[in-house]
Amino acid sequence: MKIIETNKSSKSNIYPKCYICGNVPRCGICGGFRLLGEFICKECEQRIIVSEAGTEEYLDIIRVISKILYSRQDEKIKKLC
Repeated sequence: MKIIETNKSSKSNIYPKCYICGNVPRCGICGGFRLLGEFICKECEQRIIVSEAGTEEYLDIIRVISKILYSRQDEKIKKLC
């Protein structure tokens, strides 16, 4: 499965868009969870759980999650300066 990095969705859009795959779940917000403000759908959550360490899919997911985690950290540092 191809991983798509998305920008934050428009505030006028009431449906969450998965940060990893870019899909909008049928169940809306109930179809996943938020990680530091970014939505991750249940399908990608399951891929995260079952992917084997060291595989290309695993490394791609880690890169995307790292962007979520470290972009928040960068924003906090900018506010302090």
